[in-house]
Amino acid sequence: MSNQDANKQVPKCFTVDRLAEHINVSRRTVERALWSGDLEHYRLGARIVIPESAASSWLESHRISKRPRLRAVA
Repeated sequence: MSNQDANKQVPKCFTVDRLAEHINVSRRTVERALWSGDLEHYRLGARIVIPESAASSWLESHRISKRPRLRAVA
């Protein structure tokens, strides 16, 4: 193993159940995001793992920013 390989770190990952629990949504919500392609993941045999960075990006894509309300002009 080279020095370069030794310095690489494996990213923190979630299972479907763990991610659902972590962000307080149903397992089905996470599964829908997986099957639609909105949530990047890896399949390792029968197991699905979701990198923390992918989970953060997916969650951020659902952000609703506060916008100033438009006033009606009379």
